[in-house]
Amino acid sequence: MATKTRVVLDLNTRLKVIHVSKQDKLSVKQIMKMFNVGKTQVYEILKKKTEILKQWETCANGKIKRELKKTAKEDVNKIVWEWFVSVRAKNHQEYAKKSLKNWGRLNSKHLMDGWRVFAKDIG
Repeated sequence: MATKTRVVLDLNTRLKVIHVSKQDKLSVKQIMKMFNVGKTQVYEILKKKTEILKQWETCANGKIKRELKKTAKEDVNKIVWEWFVSVRAKNHQEYAKKSLKNWGRLNSKHLMDGWRVFAKDIG
């Protein structure tokens, strides 16, 4: 007997499973065949119905397959992200231009942003 490939349903499809179970009154076996998933997955979806509906209300993207896990260090992640964004800010472009000017390596290409220079170089 060949093993069945695992099917992970996205949020929209899980909502369809809930809707079919509620509105059409289909059995779990019929839902299994309709969505090509195992019975445990159908039972888990029906058991976590309220959580799935709440997730759908708060999330705009229905193509999410799994909810991202929260880490114990969310505050550290937030601080590092803010630092990273500040490092990429315009201030560092200005600092780089000043440094190039001091080294005598600044030319007209460096006065523009990267994509415009790239497009001009390619032609």
